Amino acid sequence: MKYTLDICLFKFSREGLGEAYDRDIAFASALETFGGGHNDPISVAFGGPDMAKFAIALREIGMYKEVLRSQSYICFNSSPYFPIFQVEHILNDRLLHFANVDLQDVKEARKRFDKANVTYDQVLHDYTSAVC
Repeated sequence: MKYTLDICLFKFSREGLGEAYDRDIAFASALETFGGGHNDPISVAFGGPDMAKFAIALREIGMYKEVLRSQSYICFNSSPYFPIFQVEHILNDRLLHFANVDLQDVKEARKRFDKANVTYDQVLHDYTSAVC
């Protein structure tokens, strides 16, 4: 009975991980679409290229989760060897790089956005006061 329960829980968790992977990829795609391209000046002004890096990081995290899901299936069905430490090591390295390098770019993009926003508000105020 416990073995059957374990199998059911494993299958449900695998299905949930598959759905989570689909949601992660959909969110990363939406973020890339919102961020625009590198040639769009508006996109560059509010940090579109940095959002693209963030979307890439989200895709990679989703990919690693999918690898873990597939390896856990292999482990459960065949052998007790589960090389999770390899995937965990790669994932930790990528996340540390993201936290130390890419997030700094996002902070700088936020500063540029705030500066551009102030400039835009000043120009808008000057324009509306000249028209009225």
